[in-house]
Amino acid sequence: MTSLPPEVGLDEWVQLAREQMASGNATVSARILRRVLSIDPDHGPAHALLALALLDMNQLKSALHEAQLAVQCDLENAFAHLVLGVVLKELGRYAQAEVALQQAVQLDPEYATPYTHLADLAGRQSRWSQAAAYARQALALNPNSTSAMAVLANALCFSGKLDEAELVVRNALRQNPEDAELHTALARIALQRRQWRRAWQHALDALAIEPTHEGAQEALVQAAGIRSPLMRPAIATHLWLMRLPTTWRIATIVLFYMLMRSLRFIVNAPTNPALSSVIVAVALFMALFWLYLVLVPPLFYGWLRRARDRRLREAARQRDDEL
Repeated sequence: MTSLPPEVGLDEWVQLAREQMASGNATVSARILRRVLSIDPDHGPAHALLALALLDMNQLKSALHEAQLAVQCDLENAFAHLVLGVVLKELGRYAQAEVALQQAVQLDPEYATPYTHLADLAGRQSRWSQAAAYARQALALNPNSTSAMAVLANALCFSGKLDEAELVVRNALRQNPEDAELHTALARIALQRRQWRRAWQHALDALAIEPTHEGAQEALVQAAGIRSPLMRPAIATHLWLMRLPTTWRIATIVLFYMLMRSLRFIVNAPTNPALSSVIVAVALFMALFWLYLVLVPPLFYGWLRRARDRRLREAARQRDDEL
C-alpha cells in the first residue's frame, strides 16, 4: 500500500486498521495507520491504535511514543489515556500507568475497560482486594467482559476465595470457552488447592489455545513442581508468598533473614538449657530450609530445561528469558 485512495475517508481506514487488529494482524494494522498519520499527523485515534499495534508487536518504546502523541493530540479522549495506561503498565511503570488509567475513568466514568486494566494493575502488585473491587466495577458496566472476569477470578484466587473464583471462571468460560487466560485462572486455582493434575490439564488447555501464554507456562512449571515431593515445599512457599501484597512479601523475606541472624546470636548467648535446645532446633530448621530454597529450585529448573516433555522445556526456557 503506497497511498490511500482519496475517495475513502481517514476514519474509515482507521476502522479498517481496528478490524485488522481484532483479527490479530497487528503488522497490517500498523502499516495502514502509518499511512493515515502521514496524511494527518494529528489524528489522535490513529496514534492510539498504532500504539496498541506496536505493543502487540513487542515494540514497547515506539508504542509509548505513539500513546503519548495520542494524548497530546486529544487531551479529552478517554481512549487515548487508556492506551497510554496500558503501555505504561506493560513497561512496568505502574504509578504512571495508574495515573493515566484514572484519567480515562474521570473522562468517561461509564467506560468499563479502564477499570479492568486498573484491576489487572492492582493484581500485578498483589493488591488483591483492590483488584477485585476494580474488576467488579468493570463488570457492573459491562457484565459480559470475560477479561474482567479473569482478573476478578485471579484476585479471588489469591485472596483464598477459591470456590467463588472457580464459579466466576466457569461462568466466563460459558461465554468464551477459547480464552486462554480463563483456563490459566483455573490452573492457578488448582495450584492453590495443591491439585497438580488439574492444574497441569488446565495449563495444557490454555497452551492449546495460545502456545506462548506466559501465565499458562508458569502454571505448568508449578504443577510439575507440586508433583515432585522434593520441590513441593518450595512451590508451596512461593504460592503462599504470591498471596501477600508486595510490601508484605518483601517484609516477610527480610524478617526471615533478621530472625536467622537473631537466632544465631541467641544460640551463642548463655540461657536456660531447655530453652536453648528449642532455639537451636528452630535455628537449625530455618538454616536447613534456607539452604533447601537456595539449592533445590535451581536443580529442579535445570532438570526442566532437559525434560522429555517439550512443553516443560519450552516453559523453562520462557522462565529463563524472563529472568
